[in-house]
Amino acid sequence: MLTAPRIRHLVICLSAAIAVSTSDDALVVGDFAVLEGESQTVLKTLRGADINIVAIHQHMTGENPRMIFLHYYGRGKALALAEAVKAAIDTQPLAANQ
Repeated sequence: MLTAPRIRHLVICLSAAIAVSTSDDALVVGDFAVLEGESQTVLKTLRGADINIVAIHQHMTGENPRMIFLHYYGRGKALALAEAVKAAIDTQPLAANQ
């Protein structure tokens, strides 16, 4: 079993790519790694901005604390997509304190 040192909060935006055709027609794709207990705020924030969650999974087994990886995809206005991803990052305690 992999045991990490006392991690209290973790949010990692592993990638976010916005492809812009026009400012009104853009795509965003990316993924997050979050602690299991902190995943709901990221998920709800992305879904609240009409960004689709396309996968939720784990890369490891038996790790403590448990990390969840989630992948997302959205289409819309470039600025709104960027703000939604930033809002999802900002839901996490560590990011909010930066």
